[in-house]
Order: sequence, then C-alpha cells, then structure tokens
Amino acid sequence: MGLRIDRARMAEQVRAALTAARPGSRAEPTGSPAAGGGDLYSGIDVRWVVPDEAFARAVAEAPDVLGTVQPVDEVRASPGPDRWLLSVRFRDVPLFWRLDLDVRAASAADGPEHGPAGALDDVLDAVRALARERPGEARGLLDRGFARLGADDRATGRWLDDVARLARAAGGDPAFTGRLLALAAERLAAPLHTAFFEAVGRGDADGARALLARGADVEALDPRCWPLDGETALMFAASRDDVAMVRLLLAEGADVNARPPTGWTALMRACDAGAAAAARVLLDAGADPDLENVEGYTAYDRTPVACTELLDLLSRRTGRS
Repeated sequence: MGLRIDRARMAEQVRAALTAARPGSRAEPTGSPAAGGGDLYSGIDVRWVVPDEAFARAVAEAPDVLGTVQPVDEVRASPGPDRWLLSVRFRDVPLFWRLDLDVRAASAADGPEHGPAGALDDVLDAVRALARERPGEARGLLDRGFARLGADDRATGRWLDDVARLARAAGGDPAFTGRLLALAAERLAAPLHTAFFEAVGRGDADGARALLARGADVEALDPRCWPLDGETALMFAASRDDVAMVRLLLAEGADVNARPPTGWTALMRACDAGAAAAARVLLDAGADPDLENVEGYTAYDRTPVACTELLDLLSRRTGRS
C-alpha cells in the first residue's frame, strides 16, 4: 500500500557493506532473527569479525560504512581492547530497528555475547518487552538501566512513568528521548487500539464508540500492521465501503485528509477498493482528491478502470478525464 523499509533486507545490506569495507572480515547475523525468530519489535544484531591488525580502523570506520546503507542519527559505544559494541540508531526507520553491532578482532571471535551499550538501550529494550507483553522482562531491563546510572530508583509497574524517568535520567538527545517516550505511549496503548480497529472492521458502531470513550485515539494507526504501512480507522472503514462507520468516525473528529507516513488518505483507500459510496461521503466531508501519496498517486490514479461511476465522480471534482 505504501513504501516499506524491509528490516531483513536492511540487515542484509548492513552485513554486505561491512564485509565489503574490510577485506578478510565476516559479518554474521545474531539474535532471534538469525535463529529464524524475530517479530515486528526485533532489532538488527550483527557480529563483525575483522582481522586483528584492522580492528581499530574497522571500529573507527563503521559509522561511515553504515551510513552508506541508511543515514545514521546516533552511535553509542561500549569499548574494549578487542571487542566494541556499537549501538546504532538509523534515521527514518522504526526505533526498534536499532543495530547492535558487535565488532570483534578475529582473536576474540568466540567470546561471550555483549549486553546493550547503555541505559537508553535498556529503555528501548524495556519498551520492546512491554510491546511483547513481557512485563517481568521489562522490569528487569528498567532496573538494570537505573543500576547502570547509579540511581536509587526501580521500576514500579507504572510503565510509562518508569520509562520516562529512566530515559530522562540517561540523558542523550532530547529529540530521541521524545520519540522514545511517544513510542512507549503508543505501544502501551496498542491493545486498546487493536480492539478499536477490530470493532471498526466488524462494523460495530457501539463497540467503536465505547472504545473511543475509553481513550482510543480516532487518528491512531492500526497496531496490527505497525510499523510498516500506516492506516487510520477512517481509511480502514472507507476501504470496506462501510458508510455508516465512515460517518461515525467523521462525527467523532476523524481528519478526512489525514495522511500517515505512506501519504495515503481515506479517499485513496476508498477509491483503490472501488468503494464509491464511501468515497462520495468523504468528498462531501471535504476530502481533497488532489492529494498525492509518497509514490505520487492521487485518488483518481488509484481507482480501478472498471469503476466508471467513481471515475466520473472524481472527474467532476478534479477536472481530470
């Protein structure tokens, strides 16, 4: 439905770039994805083994090499004489896709695994654990983060507050800390929003209203497909040509021209699905038919050629034919 950055492909590109940058080296996947596991919340874990004589230069060059794959926002390091762990945050990818790059001299290739580089990594890993509904693991990670900083503090189970306290105590870039806290809030609200999208999908107006009253955000993106394609409830209802639900969501304050990162709108989703009745309601509510998604397509462009009624309607609104 929109442009995607594929984590597995990105991991392959990281390994290929590292191997090419240092002759005689090898870059290997580690962690759960390497064992055939992993989920939406998994990061990228790579062990880069380099010749002993090239170790120091490889560590120094790693950020520039990684920048050829995806722009790098931040690198944090846990150094050692023959092993460094680099915790790398890339630009324009989900925060969970942190790269933990274990750089080793060949003579230390068989040593034990590193832990995370610092307290901010513990924060992110705790949010990941909460998203996976593993509160015990999250508590341990938060407690370890506080201990790293020498703070007389521990996790309380008020998770958003716990995450915020550790993130702020760990310092770092305020913009990154803000993104991290927003991600924590979003993931902790995911069960509520999953139930909301399920109600929308069933056409359950009473259920949708009840969940909005409990705090569901009418503009939230569907957590069931997070973090790849973004879709609001209005987009979802429009794609199903559920006119009653479209009207309900608009009445509850849904932005008729909301555009997630993909650039798609509810009108584009309706037109792509040939949902003429929903498209008409959206247009009457002020949907802009001239908006483009990230691929440069408008609602008219996404309408199947067989949907002549819908094409005629858009032609009258846009002047296209």
